[in-house]
Order: sequence, then C-alpha cells, then structure tokens
Amino acid sequence: MKFQFIAGYQGSLSRSHLCRMTGVTDRGLRAWLRRPPSIRQRPDMVILAHIREQHRLSLGSYGRPCQAAGERDANRIPLEFVAVYRCHILSP
Repeated sequence: MKFQFIAGYQGSLSRSHLCRMTGVTDRGLRAWLRRPPSIRQRPDMVILAHIREQHRLSLGSYGRPCQAAGERDANRIPLEFVAVYRCHILSP
C-alpha cells in the first residue's frame, strides 16, 4: 500500500519526500516499480480492463446495473469488484 500511495502522489511531491514520509527506501520503491504484476493481480487486471471497457461503452455511466449488461457477453464480475474498482473507473 505504501508503494501505491507513493506512485499516486509522485507528480505532486518529490519521490524522496514521499519515501521519507512513508518510511520506505528509494531503492525499495525502484524495485517495486520494476517488479512484474503478481499472479494474484493478473486476473484482477483483466477484470479491471473489462470494467473500464464497459464504462466507456456505456458513455461514462457507472454502477452495478450498468455493468450487469456487459457481464452477459464476457466473464462474470463479482459485485465487490465493481465497488472496489470504482476509483479506477473514475480516475483517468
């Protein structure tokens, strides 16, 4: 979580300041940035891509009913995924 926080705020604050603030090393951050996605993250990334596509196709609408229509054509998306990825959909 600390590394994700740093990655999210890297444009507004310096990386060294963010590392000091969260208590991680710059070297650890660079290693995390180069690391490939974990085996558990890969299916989540596929679902996130599907949710983003459905959001785009629905002209920006959001919510479980809006996502449900697209689920019939693709893989099933658990309800908690739609809620958890809301921040991903609404962010650029």
